[in-house]
Amino acid sequence: MKNISSIGRLAGLGVIAMIAAAGCGNGNANNDAAVDTAGTVDSAVNAAGRAVDGAADTAGNVVANADDAAAGAANSVAGAAKNADDALIQTPKVKTAILNNAGMKGAQNLNVTSSDKNVTLTGTVKTQAQKTLAGAIAKKNSPGYNVVNNLKVSK
Repeated sequence: MKNISSIGRLAGLGVIAMIAAAGCGNGNANNDAAVDTAGTVDSAVNAAGRAVDGAADTAGNVVANADDAAAGAANSVAGAAKNADDALIQTPKVKTAILNNAGMKGAQNLNVTSSDKNVTLTGTVKTQAQKTLAGAIAKKNSPGYNVVNNLKVSK
């Protein structure tokens, strides 16, 4: 970005040199006018250089913000993938383990959901022992997950 600014300043200095050279052979009045003009051009070149520097900084900020946005999007995708993993892998794994256990015969409307490192059990079981057993099976099959046992015991 600084190269752009340097090129702009060098181009401006070239214009100043041409103006100064044009006025050299024409007497003091023309030389004074050339010096005044050169000073004005130099100010304009410096202002242009500052504008180029500002534009370069702005462009750099835009690129940095785009990088941040891309990183945020990547994190969102990773989070969505993890939640999909919970729903597609963890949920059926736990539900199958519970329903295949001999002590869970007669469990009705047993539901398992998984999200954000939580496994939630809902539905109805016949006894308090089945509710406790289902919770223990869910914990055994979900290491690193929090198990929320919302099962109801039928009466």
